[in-house]
Amino acid sequence: MDKSDFFKRLIEEITDFPRDVVLNLPHIVMIGNLEIDLENFNSLLEYTPDKIRVGTNLGIVMFAGSDLEIKMISQNEIIVTGRIKSIELGLNRR
Repeated sequence: MDKSDFFKRLIEEITDFPRDVVLNLPHIVMIGNLEIDLENFNSLLEYTPDKIRVGTNLGIVMFAGSDLEIKMISQNEIIVTGRIKSIELGLNRR
């Protein structure tokens, strides 16, 4: 563990901030198979009606399905709607 990880974990313990906030980890909330809210992402890599790929600090997160649309996108949050069939986490950058 390097110094920055040590201090991030220390801040997390002292302040009771959630781990995803302190460590800038992706936070995913899924509502059935109809909507996904992903926080703490870096970049939108691919966007088609069947697949959305998003870069995060842990690698690429891919949503696959049909009729996928980006309902909302901001600097660190994206909301995807449609018929979500699968989610792949932590894929290497391709």
